[in-house]
Amino acid sequence: MLDTKVTGSHSWYVVSFYYFILGNYSKEYSLSLRLLHISISDRKFRLLPQNLQQLWYVNEAYIHFLIRRGKIDQKLLQDKPLRNFRLYKFLNDVPIYARDKRGVNISILIIHVLFLLDQRKFSRIHDRVDALNQYCYRYLRRDETFRSNCFIKMLVQVPKAGFNRIRTERYAKPYYQKLLSMPLSESRQGIEMEVMPYEDLWEMVLEMLD
Repeated sequence: MLDTKVTGSHSWYVVSFYYFILGNYSKEYSLSLRLLHISISDRKFRLLPQNLQQLWYVNEAYIHFLIRRGKIDQKLLQDKPLRNFRLYKFLNDVPIYARDKRGVNISILIIHVLFLLDQRKFSRIHDRVDALNQYCYRYLRRDETFRSNCFIKMLVQVPKAGFNRIRTERYAKPYYQKLLSMPLSESRQGIEMEVMPYEDLWEMVLEMLD
């Protein structure tokens, strides 16, 4: 297990990132929350290279989404609250990855849509989904981005289905089946691209359409 008593080095943050992802993949979100708090609150965080800082800001966005969806017990935040989260400030805080067309930027585009869906800002979702669809066509192929390609195509179906859960499941089914055909264990993509398993995120998407 990662030693949380020895923090601050570049290598510690890298290893901590992988443990954070492990927490998400195993649905041990309390572990992910703990690692996020330790990492960002450490006084040496500001000394990290900007790309590593921004990678943790992406992690922070996903944790705030999990909190909004009730996947993390609010009691865990009483003694160690997180920073206030504002979606558009977050988008401005990750300029390095906003220019990355095949890696972390995919997780940024996805969390943007998920927050808008949670906030029921449907008109803005139409605009973002159009951009996602074009992005998917231009940049994603059946390679290391295949799972992301499938999930983006699934998100595109949400407004097409009028934000109706039953129609969304029907429209997205072909892409969902393709996603399942390429499990994480066989995918060649980097884990920074899929902060949480798309299968788990899709369950939350459908919950938001109930």
